[in-house]
Amino acid sequence: MEISKMPGCNPKLQQFTIFCSLILASLVATAKIALSASFDCSSVTNPTEEKICSYGELSALDQIMAKAYQRAPDIVGWISVEELREAQRNWIIQRNSCADDIGCIYKSYVDRIAEISVGTIELKANDNVTSFIYEGEPVDGICEIDQTLSDWGQCVSLMPAGASFRGFSSDGQLAFDYFYIGSNGHMCNASGLAQKSGNSWIYSDTHYDCKISISISADGLLLSPTEQCNVYCGMRAYGGIDRLIEY
Repeated sequence: MEISKMPGCNPKLQQFTIFCSLILASLVATAKIALSASFDCSSVTNPTEEKICSYGELSALDQIMAKAYQRAPDIVGWISVEELREAQRNWIIQRNSCADDIGCIYKSYVDRIAEISVGTIELKANDNVTSFIYEGEPVDGICEIDQTLSDWGQCVSLMPAGASFRGFSSDGQLAFDYFYIGSNGHMCNASGLAQKSGNSWIYSDTHYDCKISISISADGLLLSPTEQCNVYCGMRAYGGIDRLIEY
């Protein structure tokens, strides 16, 4: 969506959840996250590599892949080293066929890492509720396609709100993506590579002195961020990163 076309807030809807566009703030926050794939991102040659270098979760998966492939000869003992190399070259061709499809790239990495490593684990959780996006006043009582005329007489769209988390861990490393839409429309987004530490994974951004501890609790995934991690949130993110994401 073009930022210049995003709607503003309507003060008449105070009793409802209003979406004041903070896409720009969210993008700025996301851009602050340091990304580091296992290859030189300054000389990418295709759309798949561009996506890997642009998204923290995919960059982290690429680092996990590099580590898993380095150790693969000791794990995949039923094929020769040359056969393993050939299989990896074929996998890269398959991965690159995803073009800029993030979901396809993610699945390609997860499947391949699981093939050549041990102890892989997937973590997924979400805690979504319903929120409203104010779209504008109806024209002649009619809203545009994909909009609904609310019972208070204005056009709205429904959107998921709450927190979502996706992570894939192998050999003590966790590639993760966290996204949150708050009840007042603020957004938080963080993704990258976390390292195993005791019963948790720790994500560290030394540039902003941010640390996020990620652990599994009885109720869901528990995120324990330092205050500095609010840099990944929009300017109205009063509560910062959501602490508990229910399964």
